[in-house]
Amino acid sequence: MTKYGSKGVTDLIGAVLLIFAAISVPGCEPQGPNIAGPVELPTADASQAGFAVERLQHLSDTMDQLLQDNGAPGAVALILRDVQVVYERAFGHRLMNRQ
Repeated sequence: MTKYGSKGVTDLIGAVLLIFAAISVPGCEPQGPNIAGPVELPTADASQAGFAVERLQHLSDTMDQLLQDNGAPGAVALILRDVQVVYERAFGHRLMNRQ
Protein backbone atom coordinates (compact mmCIF):
# COMPACT_ATOMS: atom_id res chain seq x y z
CA MET A 1 0.00 0.00 0.00
CA THR A 2 1.25 3.50 -0.77
CA LYS A 3 1.72 6.23 1.78
CA TYR A 4 -1.59 7.67 0.53
CA GLY A 5 -3.46 4.52 1.53
CA SER A 6 -5.23 4.36 -1.80
CA LYS A 7 -5.70 1.17 -3.77
CA GLY A 8 -6.14 3.34 -6.88
CA VAL A 9 -2.61 4.72 -6.62
CA THR A 10 -1.25 1.23 -5.96
CA ASP A 11 -3.05 -0.08 -9.06
CA LEU A 12 -1.76 2.86 -11.09
CA ILE A 13 1.84 2.27 -10.03
CA GLY A 14 1.39 -1.44 -10.78
CA ALA A 15 0.17 -0.62 -14.28
CA VAL A 16 3.07 1.75 -14.83
CA LEU A 17 5.51 -0.91 -13.62
CA LEU A 18 4.02 -3.41 -16.05
CA ILE A 19 4.46 -0.96 -18.92
CA PHE A 20 7.94 -0.12 -17.63
CA ALA A 21 8.89 -3.81 -17.70
CA ALA A 22 7.54 -4.25 -21.22
CA ILE A 23 9.44 -1.31 -22.70
CA SER A 24 12.70 -1.94 -20.89
CA VAL A 25 13.18 -5.45 -22.28
CA PRO A 26 15.89 -5.54 -24.99
CA GLY A 27 14.40 -6.19 -28.42
CA CYS A 28 11.13 -4.39 -27.68
CA GLU A 29 12.23 -1.20 -29.41
CA PRO A 30 9.92 0.14 -32.12
CA GLN A 31 10.66 -1.34 -35.54
CA GLY A 32 10.09 0.28 -38.92
CA PRO A 33 8.42 3.57 -39.81
CA ASN A 34 5.47 4.99 -37.94
CA ILE A 35 2.82 4.38 -40.60
CA ALA A 36 -0.06 6.03 -38.76
CA GLY A 37 1.90 9.18 -37.89
CA PRO A 38 1.74 11.07 -34.62
CA VAL A 39 -1.59 11.63 -32.92
CA GLU A 40 -2.21 14.68 -30.75
CA LEU A 41 -4.64 14.21 -27.90
CA PRO A 42 -6.34 17.08 -26.09
CA THR A 43 -5.06 17.90 -22.61
CA ALA A 44 -6.87 18.65 -19.38
CA ASP A 45 -5.75 20.08 -16.06
CA ALA A 46 -5.06 17.13 -13.75
CA SER A 47 -6.60 18.72 -10.64
CA GLN A 48 -9.74 19.73 -12.52
CA ALA A 49 -9.99 16.16 -13.87
CA GLY A 50 -10.04 14.82 -10.31
CA PHE A 51 -6.36 13.88 -9.82
CA ALA A 52 -4.38 14.93 -6.77
CA VAL A 53 -1.27 16.75 -7.97
CA GLU A 54 0.77 15.42 -5.03
CA ARG A 55 -0.04 11.83 -6.06
CA LEU A 56 1.10 12.50 -9.61
CA GLN A 57 4.31 13.94 -8.17
CA HIS A 58 4.67 10.75 -6.11
CA LEU A 59 4.33 8.77 -9.35
CA SER A 60 7.07 10.89 -10.96
CA ASP A 61 9.36 10.44 -7.96
CA THR A 62 8.71 6.68 -7.91
CA MET A 63 9.47 6.31 -11.63
CA ASP A 64 12.68 8.34 -11.29
CA GLN A 65 13.78 6.10 -8.41
CA LEU A 66 12.91 2.88 -10.29
CA LEU A 67 15.00 3.93 -13.27
CA GLN A 68 17.90 4.87 -11.04
CA ASP A 69 17.72 1.67 -8.98
CA ASN A 70 17.32 -0.71 -11.93
CA GLY A 71 19.58 0.94 -14.50
CA ALA A 72 16.82 0.97 -17.12
CA PRO A 73 17.24 3.50 -19.91
CA GLY A 74 13.83 5.10 -19.70
CA ALA A 75 10.07 4.91 -19.59
CA VAL A 76 7.03 7.00 -20.43
CA ALA A 77 3.95 7.48 -18.26
CA LEU A 78 0.68 8.67 -19.76
CA ILE A 79 -2.60 9.05 -17.89
CA LEU A 80 -5.84 9.85 -19.70
CA ARG A 81 -9.25 10.79 -18.41
CA ASP A 82 -12.09 10.97 -20.91
CA VAL A 83 -9.61 10.82 -23.82
CA GLN A 84 -7.72 13.84 -22.48
CA VAL A 85 -4.11 13.77 -21.33
CA VAL A 86 -3.88 14.69 -17.65
CA TYR A 87 -0.33 13.44 -17.03
CA GLU A 88 2.48 12.81 -19.48
CA ARG A 89 6.13 12.42 -18.68
CA ALA A 90 9.17 10.76 -20.20
CA PHE A 91 11.79 9.45 -17.78
CA GLY A 92 15.45 8.66 -18.37
CA HIS A 93 17.03 8.30 -21.79
CA ARG A 94 15.99 6.59 -24.99
CA LEU A 95 19.31 4.75 -25.26
CA MET A 96 21.09 3.08 -22.36
CA ASN A 97 24.52 4.52 -23.20
CA ARG A 98 23.28 8.13 -23.07
CA GLN A 99 23.78 10.21 -19.97
